[in-house]
Amino acid sequence: MSREAWRADSWISSDTAEARQALSRRRRRRRRRQLVAWTVVAALSGLALYGLCLGGNAFFLYLRERTSLFAVRQVDVGHTEWVPPWEIVDISGTEPGDDLLALSTSSVARRITQHPRVAAATVQRTWARTVHIDVTERPPVALWLGSAPEEIAADGTVLGIPPKSKLPEWPVPGRDRHARGLNLPLITGVTTGELHPGDVVIDSAAREALAFLALCRSYGEPGEEWLSEIWAGKKDDLVAVTLEGGISVRLGDGRLTQKKIQAVRSVIERLHPKDTEPVLVDARFRHQVIVKTEELKKPGEERQAS
Repeated sequence: MSREAWRADSWISSDTAEARQALSRRRRRRRRRQLVAWTVVAALSGLALYGLCLGGNAFFLYLRERTSLFAVRQVDVGHTEWVPPWEIVDISGTEPGDDLLALSTSSVARRITQHPRVAAATVQRTWARTVHIDVTERPPVALWLGSAPEEIAADGTVLGIPPKSKLPEWPVPGRDRHARGLNLPLITGVTTGELHPGDVVIDSAAREALAFLALCRSYGEPGEEWLSEIWAGKKDDLVAVTLEGGISVRLGDGRLTQKKIQAVRSVIERLHPKDTEPVLVDARFRHQVIVKTEELKKPGEERQAS
């Protein structure tokens, strides 16, 4: 290669390297400008979004505090049989006008379950501005004789003094107006201190009697229909007394099957002939119901046991 050709090639190479460096510098400057531009755009967008959030929050607070858009419109209570709905609403502490969004459903349910007649409660909020309350009640199964007769539930919870009469403004379809109050079976034979609503009976024999009454109700043979009292003076030796005829029925621990209870009732219904006087029905045996009766006196005859 001649000297002139080599110099030309060197000049071309030098120009190409400088062009590449210039191009690289231009690209870096362009990237920096784009980065600055996007940073400014992001900052402005963040400020705008923050302003929108502040404005939206202020508007939302205005709606909550100055309008009724998020206020409770009504409080509904599902079907109740033993506690009036207005009493549930009262103890819930919730009323129309309260802030729906600030309402704690768990706190409301906890307040409701403090009522001795309420076993559980479910509280729901709806966007129709309604608070709906469903309760599971403790139905009374017996009367506890203290200074005044008090209703008691199957789990031993003392429910309080029964109402003197059914409130006429609260009709409950399908419920017997006489199936409570002094028509419930009495728990007798138990000596204990004064009990108050919400207290729980701990006497083992009394709890056996209550469990028996709960069984009767679950079998469709509620105790108020055929029993006047259950003597629970001794554990595992309950004695029930029927409403008609005052027949004593030995129940043992009270854990009878549905067939056994039905058999006992069937036997009791047949124990009303005019020539016999029932004395005792024993339901403690597994496959039989034993009846002890004595013959009524006939003219010129002595009474004989049978």
